[in-house]
Amino acid sequence: MKKLKKSLMGVASLLLATTVLAACDVNDVLDAATEILGDSSTTTSTSHDDLLKYNMETDKYNENVVVLDSDRTLTDEQQQFVDDTNGSPTYEVDSEGKPTEATMIVTYEGVRAHASDVIKRPAFASSTHIAGEYADGVYNPEKGVWYSPSKAKLNNKILQLDGYRGYLYNKSHLLAWSLGGDMEAHNLILGTRSQNVGTNKSKEAGGMSYLETKVRKAIYANHNVEVFYQATPIYKANEIIPRGVLVRAYSINDDGKTLNETAYTINTQSGVTVDYTNGTFTTN
Repeated sequence: MKKLKKSLMGVASLLLATTVLAACDVNDVLDAATEILGDSSTTTSTSHDDLLKYNMETDKYNENVVVLDSDRTLTDEQQQFVDDTNGSPTYEVDSEGKPTEATMIVTYEGVRAHASDVIKRPAFASSTHIAGEYADGVYNPEKGVWYSPSKAKLNNKILQLDGYRGYLYNKSHLLAWSLGGDMEAHNLILGTRSQNVGTNKSKEAGGMSYLETKVRKAIYANHNVEVFYQATPIYKANEIIPRGVLVRAYSINDDGKTLNETAYTINTQSGVTVDYTNGTFTTN
């Protein structure tokens, strides 16, 4: 008799659970369960302060890239850009001459137009100098570039680093030339070699190249793919060189099914301590 009661109670519980689930959206149930149980795949938050913490833990992340959780959709502001765009990238620079955001829709036509077999990538103009290149750098808002009042030498130097010998710094694109970005100061930050392309220790692309490569591959695999792409430098206090760059890539033609990634590229270099207030550095 006791076994029969337990069986009847089990059936009743199952029927109740089924009724509740039927009345709810399955995704809502899964979201609630995730919140209760915790989601081990969650990497981090994209808040300003949380992003800065990764600079203290560079060794934990391969190739100077932290892959973050991505929202299922774009923000309202990002979607507004998609709805209103005329096809041209937008670049934002603050009054101090620091790039603050760059946004574009990457298309097959734009990528092909800048492909190496179509056009040679132009060199930076000799006048194109950016925040941190000079220790005593001053911003010229009329020309949109930085200069040294004392005509000091550039901070950048060739170093023998772990796995790489060459210049410490790159003019690191927010919107890569290969994706359709330009070669102007409003699209450039002073990035370490590792922040720009990775450490050379892995076959996989690192730094900014991590998502740039994924976007190019997705577009060449399907010429109909269009990708919302946004790069946001992350500064600390009044520093002129960003601690990293937050990058968002989202395929708008299929609601993120082809590509939906968010990454933070850390602007550090193993064996070097960077002064983000003026671009000088010391080797460890």
